[in-house]
Amino acid sequence: MRRGHVHRLREKVSGQVATDGSTSMEKVIGALGESFMSANAGVTFTYNPTGSGSGIQAVSEGAVTSVFPAAR
Repeated sequence: MRRGHVHRLREKVSGQVATDGSTSMEKVIGALGESFMSANAGVTFTYNPTGSGSGIQAVSEGAVTSVFPAAR
C-alpha cells in the first residue's frame, strides 16, 4: 500500500437487523440505524425500545441477538 492511500474492500450486505434495548438509547440507535440503512440499501433495521431489563431477560432466556444496547 502506498503512503496516504487507504484501500477498502466492501461487501454488499442484505437482510434484517432487529434488536430491543434501552429506551434512553432510542434516538441514538434510531439515527445509527437510519445511517446504516442509507449505506446498505439491502438492509432493514428495526429497534424496539423495550427497556434494558427486558432485553437482558430475553438474552438470558436464549434469544439470539447481535446488537443489544443496555443503559446499565
